[in-house]
Parts: sequence; C-alpha cells; structure tokens
Amino acid sequence: AYSNVSNLLNNFGPFNGGGGSFAFEGVNRRRRQAYHHRQNFHHHHQQQQGSETGQTSLILQTLPILVLLGMSLLSSFLAQDPPYSLIQSSKYPHERVTMKFKVPYFVQDGFSRDFNRNSILRLEEQIEAEFIINLRHSCFRERQNRDAMLWRARHTGNSIWATRAKEVGVPSCDRLADLHVRA
Repeated sequence: AYSNVSNLLNNFGPFNGGGGSFAFEGVNRRRRQAYHHRQNFHHHHQQQQGSETGQTSLILQTLPILVLLGMSLLSSFLAQDPPYSLIQSSKYPHERVTMKFKVPYFVQDGFSRDFNRNSILRLEEQIEAEFIINLRHSCFRERQNRDAMLWRARHTGNSIWATRAKEVGVPSCDRLADLHVRA
C-alpha cells in the first residue's frame, strides 16, 4: 500500500496528514545534512591520513638509499691511497725495486718515513705476488694470441702467420719462467 517509509510516516504523523509531512521532512533534512557532514568529515580525514601515510611511506622507502649514499660518500673521504703502484704517475713518482725478484714499483712522497723495514718487506711480498699474477694473465693472453696465429697458418696455408707467431713470442711467459728459476 505505502511505497516507502517516508509516505507511511507522512500519513500517520502528528497532524494526520499535512502537518505530519512537514514535521517529518524537517527532521529528515537535518538527518541527511548530519549524515553528509559526517561522510564528508570521514572522507576528508581518511584522505588526510592517506596522504600522511603516503609521505611516511615515501620517506621510509627512500631512507635506505639515502643511508647508502651517505656511507658511500663518507667512505670515499676516509679511504686512503694504496702505498704503491706498479705504474709510475704524478701521484707515485719515486721508483723502488723489490729485494727478491727485482720488481719495479712506485711510491708516494714520504714512503720511507711512513714505513719501517719490516712493513716494507711485507709490502714487497704483496707487490711480487701481484706482479706474478699479472704476469700469469699476460702469459696466458700471449700464448692464446700466438696459438691463434699458428692455427691460422696451418689452416690457411699462409706462412706469414707462422712467421708472425715466432716473432711475437711470449715475453711474459719468459719472464715468469725466469722468476721461477730465481725462486
């Protein structure tokens, strides 16, 4: 019979008809306004919380990157130059030679002041070990290059490649063999 609650209440309101309708609509309007006001408040509050949460989340996500960047910058300021180089440069102008294998290396100004005899001997052992590793790598590359030339000479029948292979030689391998004889 009645299509909705509003019609039912309007017909049975305090004034049985016209007045009841007016009174109910006033109450209904206030309820709707209060409801919309609460909805707007909650929606605005949630948006504000969401943006605060988003900002906090962004800060927390970028914090590890900032920490790593800071540590990297700090370590680069605190890092010291190595005490020697196998290559002469303006930073390492003074030449020295290791005692055992006579390997040349280069040091900075003040090297003799900063290192005592025992620490120099330990350093020279490291220098010789690094030098031998570099020689082994160079020897391997020289042999590969020579073997590739010999392979081309055999498979193409071109004697120029064989001549080049013999001329190139393997100086790092020869130096490595000489060091093993001294050891």
